[in-house]
Amino acid sequence: MTFRLIECAPAEGHYWVSSYDAVKGVDSGYSKGAPLRIRGAAAELKLSTESSIETDLLSGVFSYPVVSERLRSTISRYEPENCQFFPVRVVKGDGSPTETPYYFMNVLDNRACFDWGASTYEEGRNRKMPLDVTRLVVLESEIEDRHLVRIREIPSLMLVSKALQSEIESSNMLGVQFLPVSDYDEFTYLS
Repeated sequence: MTFRLIECAPAEGHYWVSSYDAVKGVDSGYSKGAPLRIRGAAAELKLSTESSIETDLLSGVFSYPVVSERLRSTISRYEPENCQFFPVRVVKGDGSPTETPYYFMNVLDNRACFDWGASTYEEGRNRKMPLDVTRLVVLESEIEDRHLVRIREIPSLMLVSKALQSEIESSNMLGVQFLPVSDYDEFTYLS
């Protein structure tokens, strides 16, 4: 099974979150791979006034994944037990709510799949998290039973299976792109 990184792909006119308010625990808990307890809306996201095109994976000034109902439904078919979805309120630049429901996605499956021997990185004080990764290699044998996982050693990165990627692409979802793991370079990725 081949995995790719899933990431936001903002384009001109796409929904872009310019500010947000999240309930306690969302910003710090989203990448830990543990269940969260949230009642009501997990966050309120405010779109920039230039945003007019709905996307399936929101981009902006926040760090946790926010997905449309379409993307939530697709991911849930592949990973019914390994993701939590909490509603978020998304507000357009004029103050009105979006027509499309959106959800904060908490991936519950962080896998230790970073290949310490084949990847190129700087070793920090804490060997549990590599720094300045310029060549990423993952141990697919550690994740072959999944369709969506976080890399435990770099929890900001999520991997998707080829099957899930194909379904997302065939549904023409907006704001989503896939990057071959071998193309990842932390300095390019974060710019």
